Amino acid sequence: MNPYLKLIKTIAIGALSWKRYLDGGTWHGVPIKTKKTTRNQRQNGFIVDYGNGMSTIKYDWDKEEVKVDGHKVKFCACCGAPVII
Repeated sequence: MNPYLKLIKTIAIGALSWKRYLDGGTWHGVPIKTKKTTRNQRQNGFIVDYGNGMSTIKYDWDKEEVKVDGHKVKFCACCGAPVII
């Protein structure tokens, strides 16, 4: 699986240590930077800027939802691969 799809899946299962990348860093050879998102003055998720502005991945804890550039992500039932819809 390519690093981009692997990152989306890692975020969706809650396995990304997003605080580690608040000041930027490298994840599997790709530069990423994270930032908190808030709603009603409380944190509700985080945003990952992937690969020097290539894409923005947003994770919302309240909705348990991943979005890539504003599009929802679902996961294939047979193989678990992320599908952007």
